[in-house]
Order: sequence, then structure tokens, then C-alpha cells
Amino acid sequence: MAVAASCVLKYMWYTAYYSAWYGHPRFAHQAEVASFRSSLYFWLAIALDIACFAVIFSLIRLRYTDLSRFARFVARLATSATITIAGTALLVFALSWAQLGVQ
Repeated sequence: MAVAASCVLKYMWYTAYYSAWYGHPRFAHQAEVASFRSSLYFWLAIALDIACFAVIFSLIRLRYTDLSRFARFVARLATSATITIAGTALLVFALSWAQLGVQ
């Protein structure tokens, strides 16, 4: 999850570069590189979050409830998604805050 959060920060960084350089003929090459890296980090963050979601989903067990099998599946799905999204968002915040302190 921390690696995914780092990829989200890099995605945001290269997206900002791309938006700053887009349309300037002098910086066409830099904008092209930033666009590629932005897309790369975006899809890497998505893939890592999906992998994290799968791990969390496999670890959650709801055995002693009066819910049906489908309801337990949906509950596991919702809980895993919530943990993955909230955890990644909190780590993005923490990493960005820590990197601001370094600079």
C-alpha cells in the first residue's frame, strides 16, 4: 500500500509537469516524457492497489455471523475496498507531509 501511495505521488508530480509544459514548443520533449511517466505511475498505482485489495480480501473472514453467503461476500468486498482506499489515501497524505518536511 505504501508503494502504491508513492506511485500516486509520482503520478501527481509528473501530471503537474505535463500540464506546466504542455503547449510550449521548447518543452515538447519534456512534456512527452512527463506524459508517459504520468500514465506509467497511474497504472502502476492502480495495479498495486488491486493487489493490495486482493490480499486484504483474502485475509478477511466473516464466519460467525447470521448473514447469507452472498451478504458475507459483499461485506468482505466493501470492507476490503474501504481499507484499501482509506489506507492508500492516508499513506499519500503521510508521505507527502514527510517529503515536505525533507525539502
